[in-house]
Amino acid sequence: MSNSSHKETEENATKAAPRRRRLGWLLALVAVVVVLAIALGVGLGVGLKHKHNSSDSKATANGTTNGTSTADLAVISRADLLGDQSRYLLSNRNFEITNATTQVREYNWTISEVLSTPGAMQKPMLVINGQSPGPIVEANLGDQIVVHVYNNMTNQTSMHWHGMHLKGQNWMDGTYSITQCGIPPGGMMTYNWTVQNTGTTWYHAHMGVQYTNGAYGALILHDANETAMLSHPYSDDVTLLLNDMYNTQAEALLWRMQAIGTGIDGQPGDEPAPDGAMINGVSQARCAYLPASNLVIPERKRSLVDRSDTTGTYYPETNYCGNETTEYYNLTLVGNSTYRLRLINSGTLANTIFSIDNHNLTIIEVDGTSVEPVTTGSVNLAVAQRASVLVTLDQEPGAYWIRNVLGDDQIIYTPTDLNLTTLGVLRYSGINESVLPADVPADDNMTETDPFYRFVPADAMDAPAPTVQQTVQFNSQYVADNARWMFFNSSSWQPLSSGEASIFLVDDYASNVTALESNTIGSQLNIVNTNASGVMDLVINNLDDGNHPFHLHGYTFWVMAQGDGHFYGDTSSLNVTNPMRRDTTTISERGYLIIRFLTDNPGVWAFHCHIGWHMENGLLMTITNLPEQVAAFDVPSAIKDLCTVDSKKRR
Repeated sequence: MSNSSHKETEENATKAAPRRRRLGWLLALVAVVVVLAIALGVGLGVGLKHKHNSSDSKATANGTTNGTSTADLAVISRADLLGDQSRYLLSNRNFEITNATTQVREYNWTISEVLSTPGAMQKPMLVINGQSPGPIVEANLGDQIVVHVYNNMTNQTSMHWHGMHLKGQNWMDGTYSITQCGIPPGGMMTYNWTVQNTGTTWYHAHMGVQYTNGAYGALILHDANETAMLSHPYSDDVTLLLNDMYNTQAEALLWRMQAIGTGIDGQPGDEPAPDGAMINGVSQARCAYLPASNLVIPERKRSLVDRSDTTGTYYPETNYCGNETTEYYNLTLVGNSTYRLRLINSGTLANTIFSIDNHNLTIIEVDGTSVEPVTTGSVNLAVAQRASVLVTLDQEPGAYWIRNVLGDDQIIYTPTDLNLTTLGVLRYSGINESVLPADVPADDNMTETDPFYRFVPADAMDAPAPTVQQTVQFNSQYVADNARWMFFNSSSWQPLSSGEASIFLVDDYASNVTALESNTIGSQLNIVNTNASGVMDLVINNLDDGNHPFHLHGYTFWVMAQGDGHFYGDTSSLNVTNPMRRDTTTISERGYLIIRFLTDNPGVWAFHCHIGWHMENGLLMTITNLPEQVAAFDVPSAIKDLCTVDSKKRR
């Protein structure tokens, strides 16, 4: 596997992304970013306190944020940002897969703010030990993971281990304001948890939209008895983090979307569109785009003083393109061999559609569950979903395009110079690194698979009968100040007050179960279960006109049903024979989803849309299992102390 990425030729770069460099757009973009930074005090690590009325972030007159401006950030090269690319090949990590013994896997991480150039533009980023994506965390079933996270940013943070069950360890889930308070600037938290379930997954910051800026990485957990591995021999495995990317700082985009109250381009629900994508941190995105927005429609104005005023706030269209040479992600493998590719959608908004020219892919694992093999030409993953695929190098030795194509169903407006297709190069061993595939076909030549494909678990497990059924619905709507937020039932999630986290409120309230059973924590929707041997069916009806990838913390659930329209019937007669099992699945526009899970995992577990813009706009609820057991948790004092620090500081 090559340790470097190949430079994109000028001809192919021109085909991939036509350039527009207008001085007016540059000045406008700079003005917008400066205005946003001054208005919000946007530091890279900012987790916007979601009060739904105003920002309490600090700013200074010169545009610095909490004492730090982008001019003060260290600049790191692309090579340093990406690190040793050979680390994504399992054999290079010399990792022994075994269930015979367990061990402690200990890591020291520093999260910091830098400037770097993953594509053609220099951009503010969050890095872990100087890299994005961060280090690969790898372990066997039963191993103990110990990660010391040092916060070298100007704002708080937390780190979530996506898909981990963490039974009896809910306080290690890393969900800001739910299972912990934030790690303060200059502070440290040690995450210490045991591997209880395995497969291909990832970790990411779980505060604000921090992971959009780069704070994420792969989490690869092995089981020596894994069916996907034992039933399908392969030579080696490769991890590929695939995501959309933004050249504008994520907090600035979030502020623009929320402050206007109608979406980033002035239309209801319009999320910031990405500028391109990445493959293991390598991008060909050349530009940063913001559409024009003129808030003149009276019923959409945030001000309640005089809605007849049509002057509004005008944000001009901006489009600034960088001129740094971009590169392709490179992967060199041995011909006539079969490899396992671990695909992870670590993005914020868009589905990723993965393919390799002239090569079939056979899906053998999804979200940590081994599945009956499905052979396809491309794999469609919603945000936070994962899949392992087998690829056999059975073609003529040469160079072939690896494609990360962004699904455009979530992209409401099309940015100027949007780069939908991000390319890597698969080379057969013996092919010179200077060799590129023959051409770069247009984006519309790609084929797309069905994101709702129902995989059959290879290790059959029938679903038990439900003991309780809960039904919720979600949508987006205007509120009293004419802002637009997303709601579960009548609740739009926001972080609790400084110094508070849901897990500790449950501790306080556990003696009064009636208060918890009002289905709220603070003002937020919270479903409570007190039955340790129960089975819950959660019915979710989507009243919105978009698809949403939903993730339940602490569980791999059975997907009992999903489809168009809304479901208000009895779930007890649904098919229970070996349903698909996932931890993240998609609800179609104006459709429904029914998931089933055991209620034996004590804790406060988040259930949320994994589109970052939607979660920050309120599309999150919690499920509290066994509150009396939660109250009895022996939470380390160092974690409780984070709330004491938080209560004394404004975010």
